[in-house]
Amino acid sequence: MDCAERVHIPVIKERLGCSEPSDLDLGFMKVRPDLICDGVPTEVECAGRVHLGIGQALAYKYAWGTAALVVVAHEVPQSLRQFLEWAMQTLDLRIYIYTGEVVTPLNVRKPPSPPRT
Repeated sequence: MDCAERVHIPVIKERLGCSEPSDLDLGFMKVRPDLICDGVPTEVECAGRVHLGIGQALAYKYAWGTAALVVVAHEVPQSLRQFLEWAMQTLDLRIYIYTGEVVTPLNVRKPPSPPRT
């Protein structure tokens, strides 16, 4: 099944109490997050394109000092969870998982496994 994050943004916006975004200035270009949640620029991205969402979230972090990523997934395999835990800790991003119209913050209970080489 294909994923279109735009379909899920209204529900995520409601669940997290987010507002409409405005442009963020990087100094050389402007970027626009999908949402502003609790004052934090937030990117919504499907699990199959999570690497793109992390890149966008990093641009927001550069402009704003903080950023979040909501990953839309039907299921979260261990390998994806491991990658997201690494990204959350290494890149200092807030990460949420959205499955079945439920938004859950990713909480790391132990140090992430080292990245694969």
